[in-house]
Amino acid sequence: MDQHQSASAKFGRSLAPLRQRAIWLSAMVAIAAAAIAGLAILIVSAWVDLASPLSFNVRKWLLPSALLASVVSAIAWWFWDRSGRREAELVRKVDQSRHENVGVMTGYDLDVASMRSAQQGKADESGSNRFTNSLASIASEQAQRQCAAAEPAVVLPSEQTRKWWFCLGAVASLIILFAIAMPSLAMTQAGRIFRPSEDQLPYSPTSISVSPGDHELLFGEDFEVVATTAGPSLDNLELVLEFDDGAIEVVPMLSDGESRFRTFITRVTDSADYYVLGSGSRSETHRLSVRMTPQFRDIKCRVLPPSYTRQMAYVGLIPRNGIEGLGGTEVSLQIESNRPLSGGVMSIFWDNGEQEQVEVAPIQTKERKVGSPDDAVSPESRRNHSFVKYEVDPGNVVLGHFDIVDSGRFEISLRDIDGIESSQPFEGAIRQLKDRAPVVRLLQPKQVSLATPDVALPIVVAAEDDYGLSLVRLYRGLNQSPPIPVALPFDESNSRARLQTSLPLHQYGLQPGDEITLFARVEDNDPAGAKGAESSIATVRIISREQLAQMQLRKRGVEALVSKQRRIQRLMDSLRKELERAEEASESEKEAQNAEEQSQSEGKDGDSQASKALEQARKAAAEAAAGMREMSRQELPVDIDREMNQRLQEMAKEMDDVAAKLAELQKKSEANGGLSKQEQKEFQELVERVGQQRKKHDQQMMSPTSDLSKILPLAMDQQRFIRLAARQRALATRMNALKEERLDSPDSMRRAEQLRIEQEQLQTALNDLLDDIESHVNALPNDEDLDTLRQTATQFVEEVRQSQADAMMLDTQMSLLDEDHPGASFSCQRAASILESFISQCNSMGDKACKNCKAKFNPSNGCPNPGNSIEQLLAQMGLGGSPGSKPGSGPG
Repeated sequence: MDQHQSASAKFGRSLAPLRQRAIWLSAMVAIAAAAIAGLAILIVSAWVDLASPLSFNVRKWLLPSALLASVVSAIAWWFWDRSGRREAELVRKVDQSRHENVGVMTGYDLDVASMRSAQQGKADESGSNRFTNSLASIASEQAQRQCAAAEPAVVLPSEQTRKWWFCLGAVASLIILFAIAMPSLAMTQAGRIFRPSEDQLPYSPTSISVSPGDHELLFGEDFEVVATTAGPSLDNLELVLEFDDGAIEVVPMLSDGESRFRTFITRVTDSADYYVLGSGSRSETHRLSVRMTPQFRDIKCRVLPPSYTRQMAYVGLIPRNGIEGLGGTEVSLQIESNRPLSGGVMSIFWDNGEQEQVEVAPIQTKERKVGSPDDAVSPESRRNHSFVKYEVDPGNVVLGHFDIVDSGRFEISLRDIDGIESSQPFEGAIRQLKDRAPVVRLLQPKQVSLATPDVALPIVVAAEDDYGLSLVRLYRGLNQSPPIPVALPFDESNSRARLQTSLPLHQYGLQPGDEITLFARVEDNDPAGAKGAESSIATVRIISREQLAQMQLRKRGVEALVSKQRRIQRLMDSLRKELERAEEASESEKEAQNAEEQSQSEGKDGDSQASKALEQARKAAAEAAAGMREMSRQELPVDIDREMNQRLQEMAKEMDDVAAKLAELQKKSEANGGLSKQEQKEFQELVERVGQQRKKHDQQMMSPTSDLSKILPLAMDQQRFIRLAARQRALATRMNALKEERLDSPDSMRRAEQLRIEQEQLQTALNDLLDDIESHVNALPNDEDLDTLRQTATQFVEEVRQSQADAMMLDTQMSLLDEDHPGASFSCQRAASILESFISQCNSMGDKACKNCKAKFNPSNGCPNPGNSIEQLLAQMGLGGSPGSKPGSGPG
C-alpha cells in the first residue's frame, strides 16, 4: 500500500506543472469574464439613464451591482471549469497532445486501479496477478515520465483565454471609441454612475456655466449673476433661488450677447441655493451665503529681527508655520476686514504661562503707511521698513504690535462700528528661535595627514553661524605641547567664512617623527553671551622625503617612475618651444635689418624681440636644470630610479651650460642689435644640443620606464597566481575537515555553503587572472627582446586553461551542493595540486620578465641598469615575498 501511495504521489508531482497552468488559465478567464459582466451592467445602466434619467436611489446601487455581477461571474466560471483541472482530465489532454487515445490514460487508470485495490485490501499473491501488477506498475511509471516530459503550453493551449480577453478588449475598445467620439456625453454619464452622490446633471447638448458660483457676501450687499451657454443657443434663461426658509424666487435673465445672460439682485439678506434654468438644460447648483459679522480678509505682518543679526525685516503674509523670530524681535500685524471696524483685541498666550492683551486700533487716514509715527509702533521698528499703502476703506484696517519674548500663540478678535464682534478669532503661532551655536570644520589638513618638513602646509577652515561670527582662531601645537592660538581675519558682515592660510614648516626646524596638532575655534555674536565651537583635531606627522617617495611608490607603483620622467619631458619641451621662438625672432630681425626701410637706430635697439626671446629661453633652460636637480633628489627606492637620477644630474649640468651660453648670446644681441652669423651658428648648436638631450632622455629613460610599466603587470600576475594557488591549497586543507562532520548538522551545512562560495570566488578569480595575463601580453611593446616573455606567458595561459583546474573547482562546488563532502575534498585537493604544478612555470614567466627587462635596458647602450627594479616594485606594492607571506587565505 505504501508503494502505491508513493507512485500516486509521484504521478501528482509529474502533473503539477500542468495543474498550475490549468489554474492560471482558469483564473485569467475568470478575471476576463468578471470584467465583461461588470462592464455590461454599467453600459446598459448608462444607456437606460440617458433615455430616462435615473434617480439618486437607483444610481447609487449601480456600482455595487456591477461589482457583485463580476464576483459572481468569476466564481461561477471557477467552479464550472474545475473539471478541467482534475488529474484524469489533465492525463486525457496529455494523450490528445501526443495524438494518442489511451497511452498515458491507460497507465493512469492502472495506477488508480492499483491504488484502490491496495486500499480495499485485495492483495493476491498469485503469480499471474503479480505479473499483472508489475505490468501495471511499468505502465504507470511510463505514464508518469510522459506527463513530466509534456510541455504545459502544448497540452493546455491558451486559445480559449485569448478569446475571452479579446472579447474584453473589444468591449473596452468600443467604450474608448465612444468616449473619443462623444466625450461630453461619455463624461456626463460616467459622472452620474461613478459619482452618484454629487450634483451630476443629466446630459444636455447645451451646457450652462454660472459665475461667480459659490459666493459669500455681507448682509444687504448686491449680487450679480452671469450665465454663459455652450452648444445650441437658448432663447430664455431664468435664475432660481431656493432660500433656506423654503421660499423660491425666480428671476428672468437678460441677454448680454449671443450666449451670455446676466441678472442683478439687490440687497440680499438671506442665504440661498441658486441655479440657472433653460429649456431642457440646467446649471449646477451653487451656494449663496450671507454673513452678518466682520470677517478677516487680509492679514499682513512685519517681522523685524534684532539689529545684531544684520537681517532685513520680513513684510508679507503670515508664514504657514506662524511668526518666528529671536527674542526681542518686533512684530506688527495689519488686519483688513470686510466691514468698518472700531477696533479689536489681540490676546497673546506665552508658553511660560503669562498672558498679554494688546489693543488693535483702526487706521484713520486713507493712503497712509502703516508704521508711521501716528501708529502704536516703536521708533526702532520704523528705522528701515514699513507696510505698503492701502487703497481700501481706511476704516476696515486695524494695526497691532508686540515683541517676541517666548514661544506661544495669539488670537485676534475684531469689532465693527455696530459693536458686532467676529464670530471666530484669527489664531496664529509664535515661535521663538534659538540662536544656535556656531559650527566649524577643519577641511585641510585631514584628521591624520603627512607632510615633509620643507613644505608650506595648507590650512582651510570653514566656519558658519546662523546670525554672525565674532571670532575665528587656529590653535597649533607641536609634540603634545600646549596649543598656541592665532586669530584668523574674516568678514564680520558674513555669517559664513571659508578661511585659507598656510604654515611654513621649513621655518620651524622640524624633523621626521614630529607631530603637529591643529584645531579651530569660533564664537558667534550673540549679545546675550557668545557661544563657541571647536573643530576636531588634525594630526600632521612629519616624514622624510625618502618616506614620502616610498609611500608614493607603494600607492602608484610604476606610475610614480613614469610621471617623474614625464615632468622632465615637459621641461624639455618648454625649453624647445622657447628656443624656437628665439630662432624665429632672430630671423625676423635679420630680415628687417637687411630691408632698406630699416634705420640704423632701429637696428641697435637693445630691447629687441630677439633679445627678449633669448632671455625667455635662458629662463626656461635654468628652470629645466632646477627641475632636473629637484627630481633627482626625489629618490625612489628602486634601482632603475637611482641610475636615472645620476643621468638627471648630468642633464642638469648640460642645461646649466645651455643657460650660460644663452645668457652670453643675449648680451651680445643687446650690444650688437642682433646676432652675427657666428653667434647664430652657436645658437643653432645649442638648439641641436637640447634636441639631442631630449632624444637621449626618451631613449635612455622614458622608453625603458614605459616598457617597465608594461612588463610589470605580468610580474604582478605571477604573484597573483602564486597567492591564488596558496588560497586553493588552504581551502583544500580546511575542506578536508568537512568529511568528519555530520551531513545533517546545521553548522556543517552552513560551513559547506561558505566553502562552496569561496571555491566559486577562487574559480572566478582564476579566470579573471588568465584574461588579465592575455591583456597584458597584448600590451607588451613590439620588441624582439620580449618575444620569449610573450611566448612564455601565452603558453602559460593556454596550458592552465587546458588543465583540469577549472573542472575540479566546478566539481568541488557540485559535490558540496550534493552533500558529497568526500568528493568535494578530493576535487578541491586535485585543483590545488594542478595549480601548484604550474607555479614553476609561472616563476619562469616572472624570471623571463626580469631578464627581458634587463636585456631591454642594456647599459652598453647608455640605458640605466634596472637591477632588481621589478622585485622592488612588487615588494613596495605588497606583492613580493613568498606565497604565504600575505595573511588571510580565505575568500577575498
